[in-house]
Amino acid sequence: MFHKSKTDMRAVSTLMVRFLAIVVSLFMAVSVVDAAAPSGPGIVKKKPVGGRYVSLPGGLYMVPYTAKIPGTTIEVEMVPIAGGKFKFGESGHEAGPVVEVVVEPFWMAKYETLWVHYDQFLGVYEPVKEAKLKIPKGKEDDAISIPTPLYAQEGVPIVKRMGGITGKLPVADITQLAAKQYTKWVSKLSGQFYRLPSEAEWEYAARAGSTTKFYWGNDEGGADDHAWYFDNSEFPCGEKGHPDFDAGYREVGKKKPNAWGLYDMAGNVSEWVLDQAIKGHRKKFAGKTVKWDQIIAWPTKEYPRVAKGGNWDTDAKGLNPAARIKSEKDWKEQDPQGPKSIWWHTEAFWLGFRIIRPLNVPEAKEQLKYWEPDIDTHREIIKKGKKAGKALAKDTIKAVKEAK
Repeated sequence: MFHKSKTDMRAVSTLMVRFLAIVVSLFMAVSVVDAAAPSGPGIVKKKPVGGRYVSLPGGLYMVPYTAKIPGTTIEVEMVPIAGGKFKFGESGHEAGPVVEVVVEPFWMAKYETLWVHYDQFLGVYEPVKEAKLKIPKGKEDDAISIPTPLYAQEGVPIVKRMGGITGKLPVADITQLAAKQYTKWVSKLSGQFYRLPSEAEWEYAARAGSTTKFYWGNDEGGADDHAWYFDNSEFPCGEKGHPDFDAGYREVGKKKPNAWGLYDMAGNVSEWVLDQAIKGHRKKFAGKTVKWDQIIAWPTKEYPRVAKGGNWDTDAKGLNPAARIKSEKDWKEQDPQGPKSIWWHTEAFWLGFRIIRPLNVPEAKEQLKYWEPDIDTHREIIKKGKKAGKALAKDTIKAVKEAK
């Protein structure tokens, strides 16, 4: 149950290109994320003696690392996820037939994205607006669209009552586009390609090799140890949480992780993925083995889009990795704007996201598909009404420093 409110020059030339890419990223002037062979943080040549790692061809290994985003205090623990095959979906599920999907290696954030991290993204809006920054000609693809501030009257009081923008509380109430633009921002600042997971990638990581109803087994009774959900998310004092229910999300990492070391893949806040919920989409893949990117349902409409994992306001059945929550217009019911905000869902204080970094990086133009608005109404709103909220990533940091 769920309440209504709620990324033929030979060897010398190659080395020069990589060297220049590193220099550029150090100065936070990244315009293209390098799509070369596996390299960067989380890649080592020496076999780890312990802990989680993934073996790669050529004697390389993927290992956990902490993504440190230049110009910010954002640090994100990233966990390596090996590639493999799995059964995507569940028999009888409304999304369609079970399909065998091949997933490529990636790193996934150990925890859901935090308010204290996302707030640094929001915090560049006013300085950028005041600085009246312009996008250099030819750099339009590198520009970041920055969300407008959370509604002071409707949203801010709820966030405060749910714990505020402090500690390790997960961000919530945001749209898929807002999450995608955040991943673009941290990508451009860091020089690494970060994005939302596809629904297949997310489910693969959530299951962590399991084939049971939940990633801890078939018993709903195990939910209390692994998730914040409807039955355990109420605050005892009656003075915290969402004002309609005295319940809400908690700091990340307080429950047991799945077998691959990922926390809160069930409950707490639901997590955006790239996909649209398209009826019958998977039927054309029935009986086939397909790659993860072949089965993505790329959005063509604003609604419905897919969020995964259940949340603090869903029952135990909603914690099944195959379960989905589909976005709808009612999530913006209390939005005072016309047209409605493209950045906030006023009724969804249970909706957040986590980032991934794929091992295999697409070409620069292909990367934009994972970050940019995908429907004309959103493109027009950004083009016409949010010019003051657009800037190159490096300029957002510069504007904040100058504002101080």
